[in-house]
Amino acid sequence: MSQKSARLIAIISLAIASAVVCSAQVEQGSITGSVTDQSDALVAGAQVTVRNVRTGLKAVTQTNADGYYSAPYLPPGEYEVAVENSGFKKASVTGINLTVGLTATINVKLEVGTVQSEVRVEASAVQLEQQSSSLGNVVSGRQILELPLSGRNPYSLVTGAPGVMPAGNTGVGPIVNGGRSNTSEVLLDGAESRNSTTNDIQYTPPLEAVAEFKVITNNFSSEFGRSGGGVLTVASRTGTNDLHGSFYEFFRNDKLNANGWTNNRNSAAKPPFRRNEFGFSVGGPVLAPKVYNGRNKTFFFLNFEKIPQRSPDSIVSTLPTTLQRQGDFSQTLTGTGGLIRIFDPATTRPDPNVAGRYIRDQFPGNQIPLVRFDPISAKIMPFYPLPNRTSQTQTSS
Repeated sequence: MSQKSARLIAIISLAIASAVVCSAQVEQGSITGSVTDQSDALVAGAQVTVRNVRTGLKAVTQTNADGYYSAPYLPPGEYEVAVENSGFKKASVTGINLTVGLTATINVKLEVGTVQSEVRVEASAVQLEQQSSSLGNVVSGRQILELPLSGRNPYSLVTGAPGVMPAGNTGVGPIVNGGRSNTSEVLLDGAESRNSTTNDIQYTPPLEAVAEFKVITNNFSSEFGRSGGGVLTVASRTGTNDLHGSFYEFFRNDKLNANGWTNNRNSAAKPPFRRNEFGFSVGGPVLAPKVYNGRNKTFFFLNFEKIPQRSPDSIVSTLPTTLQRQGDFSQTLTGTGGLIRIFDPATTRPDPNVAGRYIRDQFPGNQIPLVRFDPISAKIMPFYPLPNRTSQTQTSS
């Protein structure tokens, strides 16, 4: 094997190893840190247990030879870290609020003593991101549910992050740090949620189904791609050991609205408007009496929402006239009054006077015989409404 080939294999192996260590987490978080004794010496082989307070799910690991530990792939929530090692008191850090995409650094100091003794420490209310240089803003579930939102679209809160502004008339998605609209990546539970053609947001979950989301505006890692602006990563709600649920309805009704200035000016009545947004959510442990107890193991979450809206729309459109429905286009004129001639496609033939050109004959009287109507089109035509305005035989050319 040549030296060049050996070097290439080594580079590929290193890349694969790095990919295993630095696997993408997207909407999940992780907890990492060091374990030391009172003399600040690193402690190797200590058992570290990371527990989700709401679900009871645990991740158990050990500190490596350098005294460091890491617990990746943790869903957002409140956690506690417990460290045990022979000859030391058990140490616990509680109140760790792990948000979307956060790698929380929790360093633990052990005190000499028996394992039966325990030292508990409350984590800082603010978790500083020490493992990444990315910039962003986390929108919590409480903010999503309590902040006023027109249309109850949770993604409308992304504009609260520094460097993010609404698209206005330039597109649908937000503008992140000057990037074009609809160029930011959108991930729902790690899966892409954009239309592959237009890059519009493919699916917007209901408010009740969103736990929290993070808007990453700058310096995001290579695990994120297809972004010309920022990254929106969303974590949906999950069940916990406690059974929780909600019923809700938000409605808009013309009875609660004043008439518009233009309607009042023209003595027009207030148009009717009915919009109801209702649903329910429920989540908890999976329980089957005398068969299965899913506490601390298996959970479910269900959300249902429906949004019926009843309001008239004023539409001005072009419809076939009564004569045109019968195939008679003798009164169909251009904007200058000239007849729009209808030609018979069955008479298509080469022009004897001009090579490469084809000609057709005009229908007699500019009328298409009823026998030439396509049977499917004839069945569809009655479903089109008749014109309800003064007939306009002239059309713009």
